[in-house]
Amino acid sequence: MDRTLTVPSLARISVSLASTIKDVVNRYLRVVGRMTKYIISGKSDVLVRGQSAASILGSTAMNVHEPLDFICGMDWQLGGPQLNADGTPLGLSGATIQWKLDSVDGGTNFVTLTDGNGISVDLAASSVSIDVPAAETAALSPGTYRDYLIVTLQTGPKIPMWTGIIRAGAQPA
Repeated sequence: MDRTLTVPSLARISVSLASTIKDVVNRYLRVVGRMTKYIISGKSDVLVRGQSAASILGSTAMNVHEPLDFICGMDWQLGGPQLNADGTPLGLSGATIQWKLDSVDGGTNFVTLTDGNGISVDLAASSVSIDVPAAETAALSPGTYRDYLIVTLQTGPKIPMWTGIIRAGAQPA
């Protein structure tokens, strides 16, 4: 049995059971962020984004995530579950959460978001969702940046949960 993935102006791509939709998408399309669900959406054949653009596991052991690719001038979404070093969910009740996008050397901050201002928290899932609006990313020059997620627990410790590289590309012409 074949599945069919319809993509604007690319006609139809057949997927056999032997290959996954992810394999086909990686072969024929440029995915922005990491595709974590095999639901594809996009505004054009140039930009296709997985339903969850980037899922990142945060840990009190400070994860270094894989490089992520986004487009300047578009909304960016990333986030994921936040765990203690032993793998148990991190209690986020009363915590203050901050996401920063800095130069690779950390010398310049370009974007800072906080809980309630670009960051939403799901306490039951110990998960954070970060929505960087297009207005913020439009001010960025295409290039390489470093991001950080920092959680300050109600009890006081400030914990860097993740860091990694974000490559920001130019808007398609």
